[in-house]
Amino acid sequence: PADLDRLQRDLCEHLARQSAHVDVLVRTTGQDPGLVLTALTGLELRGLVRRQPGMIFEMHHENVGGEH
Repeated sequence: PADLDRLQRDLCEHLARQSAHVDVLVRTTGQDPGLVLTALTGLELRGLVRRQPGMIFEMHHENVGGEH
């Protein structure tokens, strides 16, 4: 979606390639863990990503590219 902020877009780009633990996402983005978790929560609430056990995040493919 066009209204995502830069961090959310970066997270979606990474998660579109592979699921990742939150620590990997923090290292990949170079952002503060709190900011990354806030961005991921926003993406979860929009139905774009899912949190798996162990703080692993993945794209929620049913909603990728479509409106909800």
